[in-house]
Amino acid sequence: MDGQSLLNVICGSATVLGLSDKNVNDTVWRATVLGWINLVNKDISNRQQNFHWRWLEKTVTAPTAIGQHSYDKPIDMYMNKMFSVYDRTNNRTYIFKPYDEFVNLIPNPSLSSGSPGWHTLFAGTIRLYPIPASIFTFFMDYGRRISSISDNATTIDIPDNYEDVVINGAMIYIYKFDPDMGDWKAQQQIYEAGIDRMIRDNNMSPSEKSQPQSHRNKRQGRVFPI
Repeated sequence: MDGQSLLNVICGSATVLGLSDKNVNDTVWRATVLGWINLVNKDISNRQQNFHWRWLEKTVTAPTAIGQHSYDKPIDMYMNKMFSVYDRTNNRTYIFKPYDEFVNLIPNPSLSSGSPGWHTLFAGTIRLYPIPASIFTFFMDYGRRISSISDNATTIDIPDNYEDVVINGAMIYIYKFDPDMGDWKAQQQIYEAGIDRMIRDNNMSPSEKSQPQSHRNKRQGRVFPI
């Protein structure tokens, strides 16, 4: 589902009835709901404090520069969820050292150059030691944050199986905005159940994953086994 289709589920369109029962031509309402959807995405992203969402795993590469030990970390990395830094040229995985330990051991990294064996994270950068003595490509495996979506987004980060969780989360804000539409506290419980399902699935092999429930089935009380 793209950004526009996700919004249409809630706001409606010329051909689709929306869950919020609002005027489908109300652009202000549509923009407001989009903001709520992105708040839900941020909440889902922030749930990965003690784990990481597998569907947000990513690998990027960067070239070294001779004599340079500091490199920008990926701009979409969530917090400091760096899983591995390595290079295939030297067939080496760099050992991570917390920054305070790193700087205590190596106050001046410029004094040593060669093939890096350690890395640390500090001030939005990845720092390698020893300083690269040659140019090669190194790899970074990390967990990224969920990107904000727009009305014309062609892709979204949330897997198809969990789009209902995002919709349920957005409906909490709608019910808070207009209590006549529904009970936001009950909706919060539905949303949290969806988050729990996501976490369970995250810890399972692909063949064991559960099937999603539709938002409308939940609202109408037809709850199917998860």
